[in-house]
Amino acid sequence: TRITHAVFLSDSLFLRRDSNDLEVGGIIISASVVGYNSIESLDPPVSISFLKNPSINGSEPLCSFWNPSLDDGYGDWSSDGCQIDESYNDVQDYVTCFCDHLTSFSILLDVSPTIEPTKETPLALALNAVTYIGIIISIFCLLITIISYLSSKKLRTSENGQLLINLCLALIGLYVTFIFAIHSTPVIGLCAFVAAALQYFFLVSFMIMASEAISLYMKLVVVLGRNIPHFVIKATLISWVTPIFIVLFCFAPNYENYVSDHFCRAFNIPYYIGMVVPFLIIYIFNWVIFFIIIV
Repeated sequence: TRITHAVFLSDSLFLRRDSNDLEVGGIIISASVVGYNSIESLDPPVSISFLKNPSINGSEPLCSFWNPSLDDGYGDWSSDGCQIDESYNDVQDYVTCFCDHLTSFSILLDVSPTIEPTKETPLALALNAVTYIGIIISIFCLLITIISYLSSKKLRTSENGQLLINLCLALIGLYVTFIFAIHSTPVIGLCAFVAAALQYFFLVSFMIMASEAISLYMKLVVVLGRNIPHFVIKATLISWVTPIFIVLFCFAPNYENYVSDHFCRAFNIPYYIGMVVPFLIIYIFNWVIFFIIIV
């Protein structure tokens, strides 16, 4: 029995249409038996060692052979019937492969670009620290405000006091969801939910601010006129319920508009329709009420 073999220093004769970020990382060794078209199911398998090409910056070597029938007859590398030596580690300069057939062998190295974790600069760390400290102080002050108003019967029963308590609760929800929005990016479903919650508390906060503007208008302008009965209850229900429908209207068509790799919030059309437009409407409304009161 005669065994023939050939060694190819490059893969110029083994061209592929799609490399899939896998590059030939060593010489190509071709072995066959004269008089036989194919030799398969060898036991024990043949052992072949390859020296890794130092000019190729790749990782995770894959023992492969050239299969001319793949890719509609164009040919491609395949790892069927081949496996790497279990004792291999990245420190070694060579790779040992075991294959149960004879053909053209080589190793493929993964040359896909590696994404290194972004190192935060001292300025970024300082800004993050200021953000967390500011949010913690804000939540603490809001809790003190709520406790102070609830402990006083005169304050908690007044119209302004009840609206202020609702505003404090909405702002606490906004700050808490803001923290979750920073750390929920790895999980898509959680990120989308937190982004929707952030939009909800944002809208609630501004709607309660609009309610406070209306309350001031009735007290300072419509002094002896007809007031709105049960204004606080109506304003509270509208402020907490209406944003639910706005968020659902923006969220339902495509939840991916609420997912990001950096911060969980609404993007694209939901951002403009569900956040920017309501903000501008309420912002302009509050300024109009302010000028009416001043004049």
